[in-house]
Amino acid sequence: MKRSIGIIGAVAIVIGFGMIHGSYKNAEIYGGSLIGLGCVILLYLLYTSGKDKNKE
Repeated sequence: MKRSIGIIGAVAIVIGFGMIHGSYKNAEIYGGSLIGLGCVILLYLLYTSGKDKNKE
């Protein structure tokens, strides 16, 4: 489950960087939002992975 969420976060960042270099202003806004969403997803996974190691 965490692997698929991580892949979704990484793909969102890559698509966001592709959109941010587009010619339309709305595409730049959506691209920045996708980069932020991907970063939040990966930070969440980083935060929750530390809790699993402490339980063992």
